[in-house]
This record gives sequence, structure tokens and C-alpha cells, in this order.
Amino acid sequence: MASRQNCSQGLRDRLSHGTNAGMTRIAKIASVLVLGALAAGCGTTFVVPPAPPPQSMPPTQFPAGKRIVRDSAELVLPDGTRVTPDGRGGFSLPNGDYVTRAPDGALVLPTGARCLPQQGGYLCP
Repeated sequence: MASRQNCSQGLRDRLSHGTNAGMTRIAKIASVLVLGALAAGCGTTFVVPPAPPPQSMPPTQFPAGKRIVRDSAELVLPDGTRVTPDGRGGFSLPNGDYVTRAPDGALVLPTGARCLPQQGGYLCP
């Protein structure tokens, strides 16, 4: 009976010792991997660029273009030429072409492009 107890005890000792040693080794490896992943993540900085400020211009206006500026009763064209609108709001260009004024207040160029009214004049494409 004593030999049977010794054998059982020896087997339990071997199994528990081997299992604990194996589990300890696995736990150590897992903890090293987890700590390594965390350390790698801590050193990385992700910078999110700020969003651009919203445009304050209405969508019907062109962000960049040429301006026709109102100066008293005259209009100053982008090249500096001064013209006087007629009774209908239109005017003749130096080359003889005529710019009409639309019912909504926009100037319609001979090419069909529209110069939209804005404070102090018009904005053209």
C-alpha cells in the first residue's frame, strides 16, 4: 500500500510541477508580449489635423474671381477701366460688347458668365 501511495504522490508531484512550470512559462511569455504591445502603443502618437474653418461665402458666389467695383455712378472693371451703366443697368465694354443686367441683379457678360452682386460691386468668375 505504501508503494502505491508513493507512486501516486510522485505522479501528482510530477504532474503538478510540470503543469505549474509550463503555466508559469506561458504566463511569463504572455505578460511580456502584452507589456511589449502596450509599450509600443504608448510610444506612438497619432495627431489628427484640425478641420479647416468653414467658408463664410454663400455657395452661389465664386471663392476666387475678378471684381467689378461700384464707385459712385460708375463701375470699375477688373482691368481698371471705368464704365457708366445705362438706364437698364447694363453697359458697353471698351471692345464694343454689351453687358446686360439680369432681373436678379447679376451682370451677364457677353460670354454668358454671370457676375453676382455683392456689397460694393460684383464678383465675376
